[in-house]
Amino acid sequence: MKKQLFFCLSLLGLFSCNKEDFPEISNPQVFQEMWQYIDENYIYFDQKGVDWNEVRKDYEPLINERLEEEELLDICFEMLNLLKDGHNRLTTNDFDENYDYKIGYEIHFDLSVVKQNYLDNDFQESAFYTYGILQDSIAYAHFSSFKQVDKIQEVMNFFSTQPIKGMIFDIRDNTGGDGQDAVEIVGHFIEQPRVVGYLVEKTGRAHDDISMPLSVQAIPKSPFIDVPIALLTNRKSYSASTYLASQLKDLPNVTLVGQITGGGGGGNQTQELSNTWLLTISSSKFLDIHFDESIEEGVVPDVTITNDSLTLTKGIDEMLEKAIGIF
Repeated sequence: MKKQLFFCLSLLGLFSCNKEDFPEISNPQVFQEMWQYIDENYIYFDQKGVDWNEVRKDYEPLINERLEEEELLDICFEMLNLLKDGHNRLTTNDFDENYDYKIGYEIHFDLSVVKQNYLDNDFQESAFYTYGILQDSIAYAHFSSFKQVDKIQEVMNFFSTQPIKGMIFDIRDNTGGDGQDAVEIVGHFIEQPRVVGYLVEKTGRAHDDISMPLSVQAIPKSPFIDVPIALLTNRKSYSASTYLASQLKDLPNVTLVGQITGGGGGGNQTQELSNTWLLTISSSKFLDIHFDESIEEGVVPDVTITNDSLTLTKGIDEMLEKAIGIF
């Protein structure tokens, strides 16, 4: 789902370039180039309720040649943040920031508490997975990143040999990765091919130049896990984690437990501006099976619960215990 457009041979090569290697570009030109690229390629204007032309009227008067680069960067980043999209990012040699979708949420999770107090230090680790058996009959797997997702095969093979009555799939603090990996994971929980959502992309410069929804299908994978499942999420479950939450939520044997996910329903692309800044924005979006694009703001759990920081320091993971109580 990611489209990355880089016009230097590599990021390393880009950042090793000297300013004199590039033609002079004025601050107003940088602002105009950034504003226009977002205007023509960003996909969530309607959902965000942002009038981008009004934004230009508000911010353009702030731009002049007297601004230092840091001042210009601050203004442009503030403008970008009006879209409240965690996939939107500005990157320079000394700056790499995106919108903080976690603002306003209490997020408390410590995997070591799970390892020590719930798995009794009897667990296995493979790539980004930590997995084992809780209370002799509940499968538990924490997935910290959507990288090396092929390793889930080892996890599922392990659980398929155990007499489990339920499974807890924990994606708390998983900030995402490749959205297709979420589709691969869903394959272990279905017996028939299943449409799990739809992909929409920008097709032109106008805000409403978007493609027809293209269905995204999950294909059954072996082993098939046929037990009740609890998916644990928190606000730091972002991007591909949000995709996974939206795709699993409609399965009859799945219960979402925890906090609303961080959102991030967009697929992003990156453009190098003429002054060598890198601008990343959402240029495609994932819709759930009901054609709902609100997953950009997060997937709401079936059972809402948040860990208390003091309780967690005492070795008690209330969110995990709520999930265990489902079975």
